[in-house]
Amino acid sequence: MTYNATYLKSKVLRSEVKIEIKRINSSGVYESSWVNIEDLTATEVKAHNSIPGISYSLPNETYSYGVLKVPDCTLKLASINGEFDSETNTNSIFNGYVRHKTLVKISHGYLNNETGNYEYIEVYRGFINEISNNTKVSNDNTYQDLFIEDLLTFLLKEYTFSDFTLTSTTLEAFLYELFNRSEFTDFLTVSTGNIEAGYDIQNIDDTALEGQTQWLKILQDLSIGHSFLYQREGVLYYKPIEASTQDIFTFDRDSIIKVSNFSSGIDEVFEILYWKDTALKFESPTNLYHRSKTFDVETITNSTDRINILSTVGTRTSEVRKKLKLKVVLFVNLFIFDRVIANAGDYETTDGLIWDQGEWDEESSTSNLGASFSDAGAIWMIKEIKHNFQAGTTELMLEAI
Repeated sequence: MTYNATYLKSKVLRSEVKIEIKRINSSGVYESSWVNIEDLTATEVKAHNSIPGISYSLPNETYSYGVLKVPDCTLKLASINGEFDSETNTNSIFNGYVRHKTLVKISHGYLNNETGNYEYIEVYRGFINEISNNTKVSNDNTYQDLFIEDLLTFLLKEYTFSDFTLTSTTLEAFLYELFNRSEFTDFLTVSTGNIEAGYDIQNIDDTALEGQTQWLKILQDLSIGHSFLYQREGVLYYKPIEASTQDIFTFDRDSIIKVSNFSSGIDEVFEILYWKDTALKFESPTNLYHRSKTFDVETITNSTDRINILSTVGTRTSEVRKKLKLKVVLFVNLFIFDRVIANAGDYETTDGLIWDQGEWDEESSTSNLGASFSDAGAIWMIKEIKHNFQAGTTELMLEAI
C-alpha cells in the first residue's frame, strides 16, 4: 500500500518523521548510503519533534515565478552527551567527518496497519550549513540547532557567474550546460528530459552580468513569468508554470480542517505589460482593470524574445483567478502546481464570508458561523505548501486553473 492509499484508507493515522544523513569526510567524499540518525547514536532521537515543519512557495505575484522558494529549516536535536555536536567532540556522530555540508534527507511516513510498516515520502533534501548563525548550541549545552538549506538553493548561492564559462545562448541548452557539471551532478540527477522551458529564450545575452552575480539571481530573472526551477528527491527539474505530472488528489470531508482566506485574485491581474525603455507592449483584448507592470531583465536584450515573454506572461496575468487557503490533515505527497480537489461543505473560517455557488459575495456575512464552499469537484492548483509536523496539518494556498 502506498503513502497515498494509507492516508485515504486509515481513519486513525499514526505518523513519524525520518531523518537520514550522508556525512562528508575531510577529503570531500560522502558516505555511499543514507543512514538514519537514530541508528548512529544510542540515545533515542525523537525525529518527529526535531523539526516543526517544511514549506515551499512561489512568489505571490502572478508574473514572478522563477526559482522555487524552499525556506530553510532547523533540526533541534537533543545532544546532552554531545551526540550531534561538531566533529571536534569525540562523542559526536560527526567525529571523523565534517558537519558542514552534511547531506540531510527528511521523510514523512504513515503507518500501514496491514503490514505494520511505515510508508514514507521524501519531503526535503538539503545541506547542514555550519557557518550560519542559526547553527548553534543551546545555552545549557543540551540541544544542537542544525540549520538546513535546500540542496539546490544552497548550490545556486554558492556559485556565481564568474565560476563557469557557458557558450549556449538558448535557455534550455544554457540550463543543461550549467548543471551538467560535477559541482551539481555530484548531488543532483540532471537530464535534458527534465528541462523544459515555458518559453525557450533564444538569445541570452550575458554581457551585462557582473562576475559575482549569483546563479540564483540569473536563473530567477531568466525564468520570470514562464518557468520554475526546483529539485525533488535529488532530481533537477525545470518546468513550465502550471506543469504537473502527478494525478489529481481529492481531499474529502474527513481530511479537510478549514477553508479560508478567499480572494477574488483581482489584485494580481495585469492586463498591460511593458518592457522598460522600449516601445514593446502586451495588452489584453479585454482590459477591464487597466493595471500594468513593467519588465526589465538584463540578460534578455533581443526584441523578439522580449515581446514573446510579454505575450506569454500577459496571457496569464490578464486572467482573474480566485484563490483560497485549504488546511488538511498532514499530507506531504504534494508539490507546487499539483492539482487538488476539495470536496468541502460548510467549514469554520476566520473571515466569516460566504462563497455562494461559485460567486464571491464579499458583502455577505455569517456572523463568523462559517463559510459555504460549494465548488466541490472543482480542480485547483497549488501555489504554496506549509507542512506542520507538530500540529499534524498541511496548509495549501490554492489558485483556480
